[in-house]
Amino acid sequence: MESPFLLTLHFPHPFLNHRSSLNRLILSCLFAALSAGVLPLGPAGAGALLAQNADADRDRDLERADKLYGLGQLGRSIQYYERGLQRQYDAEACARLAMAHRQQGNYGHAEHWFRQAVLADYLDPLHYRTFAEVLRANGKAQEALEWFERYDRYTVEQEPYREDYALAAREYGMPATWRVQPLAINSRWREIAPAFAPDGGMLFASDRPARSGSGFAGGETYFDVFRSSGQPESSAAPSRLKGQPNGPWHDAGFVVDPLDGSVWFTRTASVGNRRLRSGGRQVVTAIYRAEFRNGKLRKPERFAAIRKSWVAAHPSFSPDGRRLYFSAAPLQQLAPDAALRETQDQSAKGHGGFDIWYCERQAKRWGKPVNAGALINTAGNESWPFSAGPDRLYLASDGHPGLGGLDLFVAERSAGRWTEVRHLPAPMSSPRDDFALVVRDNQGWFASDRLGGQGRDDLYAFERVGVEVLVRVVHAQSGQPVAGVQVECFAEGTAEARKQSDARGEARFAVQAGQPFYLSMNKQGFEPVILSDTRDRETFTVAMQPVSGGAGQRTVDPDREQDAPSGSGAQTASPSGEKSAPGQAQASGYRIRIGVYRNPDLERLQRLERFGTLMEVPRDGGARAFYLGMFPDAAEAAEVLARVRVAGFTDAFVEQVLPRE
Repeated sequence: MESPFLLTLHFPHPFLNHRSSLNRLILSCLFAALSAGVLPLGPAGAGALLAQNADADRDRDLERADKLYGLGQLGRSIQYYERGLQRQYDAEACARLAMAHRQQGNYGHAEHWFRQAVLADYLDPLHYRTFAEVLRANGKAQEALEWFERYDRYTVEQEPYREDYALAAREYGMPATWRVQPLAINSRWREIAPAFAPDGGMLFASDRPARSGSGFAGGETYFDVFRSSGQPESSAAPSRLKGQPNGPWHDAGFVVDPLDGSVWFTRTASVGNRRLRSGGRQVVTAIYRAEFRNGKLRKPERFAAIRKSWVAAHPSFSPDGRRLYFSAAPLQQLAPDAALRETQDQSAKGHGGFDIWYCERQAKRWGKPVNAGALINTAGNESWPFSAGPDRLYLASDGHPGLGGLDLFVAERSAGRWTEVRHLPAPMSSPRDDFALVVRDNQGWFASDRLGGQGRDDLYAFERVGVEVLVRVVHAQSGQPVAGVQVECFAEGTAEARKQSDARGEARFAVQAGQPFYLSMNKQGFEPVILSDTRDRETFTVAMQPVSGGAGQRTVDPDREQDAPSGSGAQTASPSGEKSAPGQAQASGYRIRIGVYRNPDLERLQRLERFGTLMEVPRDGGARAFYLGMFPDAAEAAEVLARVRVAGFTDAFVEQVLPRE
């Protein structure tokens, strides 16, 4: 599709579909050097590659396809690639055609053309990774793993697909806590962006023929908004929404302002009868507000708090109406030219592709956009936020570990900050794109292009039938996990469940969705703990206080730390170089010791800064110790420790720091 509407709402942007920008830069440079003959290849491979580059009689259809592809018009490039490749084999053209089919959601065609591309003696290794992603989306996980591993031979850092496969292994065999079924209104067209209608039922966007758009984009119709009952079994034909939201181009993603009843949605940005485009000729989407009266939407206006130099979509209000979440990226960040991306306003720079942002409602206006932070946003794409409560946000992401493509996640907040992002396992997530989740009272809808659907994107109804409750028990003084704790879960109308915490201090229980329950923890030598306020929570970190005090705790005196350098008052610093002078006052509390290294991987360590302040302490012999902190209590430190270990620092542990006298 010529328009980036689906790139914004569904598919990753073509210039941002690799999570590792460092690998992409290195491999692109390597490919350029090989193409120029600077680096040697085997005789056959080099000869074929140089002959291909030197071929002055390149097919005209392939040249035209390359131009369209470079402009981001991948849908329009398909017919020219297919026609040109009938006359002339070109591995890179096969790979680009595969990418275009993938962007259009034609995974079968994408796999076919990638198989033609990898027949070449040499190919840009980035295509091996994309081929692996397509294979995984087509349900061929084992073959995909082989191509991921082949891609790994050309990389300088571990690829995140390993975390994806580890996640799939952990979730395999888990009891199903969700029930999912397709809606009967699905068609061979695209159905996306379900939303709760202001007066009941469901609104959704579709490019089915009953449209108001005056034209096509790359052979595709435009998205308009339709109304349906939302009942899975109802096959009644949806009706197109009346009023001004269905403009001449794309419209989708409706949400109602809980304070004034206005409706907010995503639309192709325009001035008069002209669509706005980026420097790369990509059509821009923006968020609009409209009044809802007598069943019609009137006077749509563009949301002024988001800069016109941004691509924005997917509005969602917090329940109190004080915060508006959305997905966005500065246009310069989406530019194919790295130098152009570096010129963007650093205050508006995100973490990668599309990020989750929010604006706070003020007295008479909206505040400036604020990035939701590194715990939620990644180097990939985060989109389709949905606020289901003051401390819960659902989203779609291809940057967090998942099953492939966009997966569904839920972020939890505690004490005013985001503390955890959890993956929603199958059948909610799949190896393909799953997105646009909305939920109310443990029921709702989402969109997916998973295998077995009617069209390229379909709508699914879901119901949460069970909840997995995770209890994590830590020592109140040391922050270390406590094993062997008798954890009991009491739920109304069910038998009492009793388990012991494992070596990680964890115990898990399955309870019925929406069912009240409370927890108790007991172990000899510790004060018992009872939790009765468990509403809207699924993860609990409980700090147990030893009866005698001091049993089993680990404390650190900064002036007597055994592995500190000779002399008291060692300097501390972050990798950026900020230091504190010897003898400077240091607050007491808890910190996470990451490790001691002689040749630390600073880039990998700096990724931990999203969890807290990263500190560095010099050691004897040129070694350096790294810590995260300080944290005011053991429970908070233990929560961060769990995320640090998931990030690959499995030897990290919590220390209590004593104040200096």
